[in-house]
Amino acid sequence: MSSKTDAREERARNAINALLADIKAAWATNDADRLAQAFAQDAIFVPFNGSRLLGRAAIAEFHMRPFATELQGSRLLVDLVDIRPLSETLYLVATSGGPARQGQENPPQATQSYICQDIGDRWAILFFQNTPVRSPPGAP
Repeated sequence: MSSKTDAREERARNAINALLADIKAAWATNDADRLAQAFAQDAIFVPFNGSRLLGRAAIAEFHMRPFATELQGSRLLVDLVDIRPLSETLYLVATSGGPARQGQENPPQATQSYICQDIGDRWAILFFQNTPVRSPPGAP
């Protein structure tokens, strides 16, 4: 790999980590609008329930009620698992984690998939899918 590619991938990794930090900070303050700003205007967001949301406004609206009720005071756990370049400006990102409610010691785990892109003046999430981790049938 060339030093130019290494530098580009390091900048991408830093930008993606900053996006994830922004999402965690927005979650910590229960700010649905701030959370939605991490996404592209026309982003696709597939939450834990499998519904399909299109765009920042729908993403913000989806989070408003839970942030004001059952998720108030929660924190978002995000562990970066993998970042893979798809092109010079497009990256596939995998994380694990999920919301931890206040006082919750063992929050349910999920796997998240993102497609993130350098859109010129900033980085944004184009696609997000959250999949709860479940034990396979017959597992103890």
